[in-house]
Amino acid sequence: MAPAASPPEARTPGCVARGSVSRGGVIWPLRVRADAPASMTVEDGAVTAWVAARPHGSEPWTIPVELENASMKIRAVVSGEDLRFFVTKPFFARKGWVPDGVTERRVLDATDTTASLELAFEKLHTTTAEIACTDLGVMPSRLDADTLLGKAGGEVVIEATAPVHVGEETYAASAFSNPNGVARPAGTLSTERGPRDNGANQVVSIETCGGTALGAVSKGALVGQPRAMAASTPRCPGTPTGAFVAEAPLERPLRCPADLPLFLRTGASEDPVGVLKAGAKVQDEGHAENGSTLVRVRNPAAAPAKDMAFALKSSDLATCTPSK
Repeated sequence: MAPAASPPEARTPGCVARGSVSRGGVIWPLRVRADAPASMTVEDGAVTAWVAARPHGSEPWTIPVELENASMKIRAVVSGEDLRFFVTKPFFARKGWVPDGVTERRVLDATDTTASLELAFEKLHTTTAEIACTDLGVMPSRLDADTLLGKAGGEVVIEATAPVHVGEETYAASAFSNPNGVARPAGTLSTERGPRDNGANQVVSIETCGGTALGAVSKGALVGQPRAMAASTPRCPGTPTGAFVAEAPLERPLRCPADLPLFLRTGASEDPVGVLKAGAKVQDEGHAENGSTLVRVRNPAAAPAKDMAFALKSSDLATCTPSK
């Protein structure tokens, strides 16, 4: 087994993003060091990421990450290419387009105060926006964009072939990947916005994968209120699945009385990844090797990848006592 390397150190320069994450939030493939394969994923805790600017040339883009909860404190890195965040405040990314807060957004670059995010509206267009580091989200959330979209009226279905004018562009109503499908009458579901007037067009908003479009459509293309919704609709790319595997309880829990160095064992090496906190509960999983033993941790801040596991020094594990 290869000798242990030093854990990655947190750095202060760059765009600092903080938040509390749990299952259903960002799923960053964590690495014990930049040259190692992905070995953990974010599970539960307070997360801090120091997002440095994208380097020039072939130098790897490595982002230090710290993840902490009541059980452990983990230090790791994530490739900048794998880094994703959620938008936390509504805004117009371009005229007529408001990104949602439930789609993961790829990071393109960063400064000390902002991160450049890729904002994709499925099958329609992709744009970028500079987001303040303090506004980068690690959990999905529903954003209230009514102050931007205008007062909401009733829901109305648009004829599928009708042109919808959004900003300087025009799309067929059927082009929107509507996450809220309507069965009858056939068409695309929208919400009327602003007051009705005597003009030929009506302002509407349409939810689509990636956000909401605000545009105008001919009143003659409005075919009525929805009478029946679709039984199911495809999940939008980059949104949470809502399905999680429950963590199995510890059958033989041990309570550790003090902070202990925590390691991650892979097939080829064992690396320090942080600290198991005093009071954390673990289970001895055996496989003692080179003075360390595999353990399973209750409520871990990060989850080891398949065929990888946390480990404690066998002498440290011996100080942990049976617990309920």
